[in-house]
Amino acid sequence: MRKAEPISPTVPAVVNMPAWQCGWTWLGVVLLGLLLGVAYHNTLSVPFVLDDDDSILNNPSIQSWSTSLFPPPQSGATVSGRPLLNLSLAVNYHLNGTEVAGYHVGNLLIHFLASVCLFGLVRRTLSRLSPSEPMARATIWAGFVAALWALHPLQTESVTYIIQRAESLTGLCYLFTLYAFVRGVEGKSTGWLVGSWLACLAGMGAKEVMATVPVVVFLYDRTFFSGSFGGAWRERRNFYLALASCWLFLLALIFVSGARGDTVGHGGVAWWEYALTQSVGVVGYFLKAVFPTNLVFDYGIVVEKRVLVIAVSLLLVGTAVVVSAILQWRGRRVGFLGAAFFIILAPSSSVVAVATQTLAEHRMYLPLAAIAVGVVMLVRRFAGRAAFGLLSIMVVALIIGTVNRNRDYRSAQVLWEDTVAKVPYNTRALTCLAVEYLRAGKIDDALVCLSKASKNSQNEPSVRANYGLALLRKSLHQETDDSGQVKNDRVAQNLNGLPPADLALVNKGLGELRASVQLRPSNAPSLALILVERAGRALKNGYFEAAEIIYIEAVKLAPENTEALYYLGGMTAMAGRDAEAIGYYERLLRLVQPTAQQLANLGALYARNGQYREALERTQRALAIDPGYDAARQNLVRIQAALGKPE
Repeated sequence: MRKAEPISPTVPAVVNMPAWQCGWTWLGVVLLGLLLGVAYHNTLSVPFVLDDDDSILNNPSIQSWSTSLFPPPQSGATVSGRPLLNLSLAVNYHLNGTEVAGYHVGNLLIHFLASVCLFGLVRRTLSRLSPSEPMARATIWAGFVAALWALHPLQTESVTYIIQRAESLTGLCYLFTLYAFVRGVEGKSTGWLVGSWLACLAGMGAKEVMATVPVVVFLYDRTFFSGSFGGAWRERRNFYLALASCWLFLLALIFVSGARGDTVGHGGVAWWEYALTQSVGVVGYFLKAVFPTNLVFDYGIVVEKRVLVIAVSLLLVGTAVVVSAILQWRGRRVGFLGAAFFIILAPSSSVVAVATQTLAEHRMYLPLAAIAVGVVMLVRRFAGRAAFGLLSIMVVALIIGTVNRNRDYRSAQVLWEDTVAKVPYNTRALTCLAVEYLRAGKIDDALVCLSKASKNSQNEPSVRANYGLALLRKSLHQETDDSGQVKNDRVAQNLNGLPPADLALVNKGLGELRASVQLRPSNAPSLALILVERAGRALKNGYFEAAEIIYIEAVKLAPENTEALYYLGGMTAMAGRDAEAIGYYERLLRLVQPTAQQLANLGALYARNGQYREALERTQRALAIDPGYDAARQNLVRIQAALGKPE
């Protein structure tokens, strides 16, 4: 193959293509779209999972255009502090509501546009490096780069997992910033440079990794245009200052969102522990980029503690960083690839801890582009005429791998089963799998998962809460059959109450819920609502003792839960425990506007308990509301007689 001829680093090479070569470009774009359609054809029905719920289903800000951009949600969800991401979800919501297929189409479209930007960027870069080489060949090599990057199984987490649109949307803005910069410099076009700046600004509202783009653009300029750092600064100082001004927008978003709901820089992981773990993670990412097997949807919060593994990883990563820096300083093109790889990973894979996950494969979305370029250039250089065939085989293999990986997303249960099989110590994965088992009525399987999760993390509120709820469901025999209907076969045999063993499970489950609330008090109101629902089922099925215990726990968690107070008042009154019933009803009537019937009933309870003065006052209040209430009038006669007063 002909050796690349050097060109003047300070004189842009403007590429003017004949019409037939433009046809090659459009053919490449169309082919890329078709291949992506094949690779992701089985993803349109993939359900919402994990953070999708908070960012889409439970995110009211996307339901109105006026709230989709500002103020950004501050809940710590994936959309917190990311208005562009939130706006893109709002577009989907207004087009499709919560129909999942529309969101997947949106993700795939964003990924396709990002791959087109990479295709254009690499194609123009190659045409500058080898101006004597036919443009069609540069188009082919660029097409292979875009295909290897877009079709790689590592990208499934950023495309198939809907809310990780944050990564692909950032990738689109990032790559367009670079592409528009190249067009602007080559054509001396202010319009393209303005477009580059706008893409940079917009990307800051998608994900924080966008903060690195001004640095990468500067390094690209130094490597492929200006030939030196000084030359790049002198020629385009104002443009770089404009790019740097976008950082102010990013800082404002982080500040307004409260450091993204306190999900950055926290989580109980020291910065040095996080950094050491990242060295192992980066090596793993690279290996999976080369051999895309054993992909993991969620690693949870893992901290690497194996000294030998950390030492080897630090040596490998440290050497790669130093070599990349030296090569970049000397202006070598491969140095730019290495520098871009590590710079893009730096915000999430260095020392700033991400509270919700220490490792995540979706962070490789953009850095994978550097590896794809490197692979194509190596094959181009050493495979000779076999390069086209070898790269084509790689593309086919990646498509097969992506299709197979997307099968793991076909249901939340399958996805979490796959995750737990690969990362069995992942507390979050075990808990999420248990939740899916509970939804499917597989209570025993859920309890096994939650028991393991509890052993891994005694201080995780969600584990304790779900474990407690699962124990309650087990004790109350609330299994479901395939149709989702509650099975009451045993209920008819136990109308007198739960067996002692099951009642013990109720108390154990309530203990887990109390522990969960101690760890996270803000969960108390929502858990109380669930307990009221559970107690209602127990009451309906004849488990009166269990129902009362659960209602009492609900009132402890949420003292103003009127439904629990109402049923406790009724149950204790029916049991003849008038003093307790009076207490519950009095608490209830302080929280609601009392009706004549409620006051009359309370007056009757007071009378039955021998507290006639209180009975008189409550009954008179009932008649003040409804003077024609016969039951209250009759009670009033009895109460007055008991007090020795005339009728």
